[in-house]
Amino acid sequence: MLRYENSRFHLDNISFQIPEGFLFEDCSGEDSSLTLAPPDHSFTLELRVNHGCMDAETELSYLFTDIAGLEQDSPITPVTHNGLPGSEVSCTDGRLMYYELRLDFNGRYEQNAFVLVLSTENGLHSAQQHPGVQSLLHSLRLEGPT
Repeated sequence: MLRYENSRFHLDNISFQIPEGFLFEDCSGEDSSLTLAPPDHSFTLELRVNHGCMDAETELSYLFTDIAGLEQDSPITPVTHNGLPGSEVSCTDGRLMYYELRLDFNGRYEQNAFVLVLSTENGLHSAQQHPGVQSLLHSLRLEGPT
């Protein structure tokens, strides 16, 4: 569930700040998710928490067997953001380009992941480097259980 507290948005135990000027595209709260876009709508950012999953690298490798037509554009690479370990990959379905980042964290009883999916029709690298995306990534923080 998405909640706002102390000037930060929280999806389960992960908190972050929404970049200035970004728009809420979808805030259904379903599966702890939120979709944002910059004012020019040049890309979308889906943020969600997955519960009871495997480690980030394994989950990302399943993308290419589970989703028909999805082609990997980069190797699955280990990353760390603000002390949260995970993995990232870029891919395409022939129409859109995607960047998926998964950061692992332990829940009370299971392995969980914070997932960020950036999608765009063109300019994936420039979307990844967008100041709003970078600001959101720098603001990620693991919080105590609620």
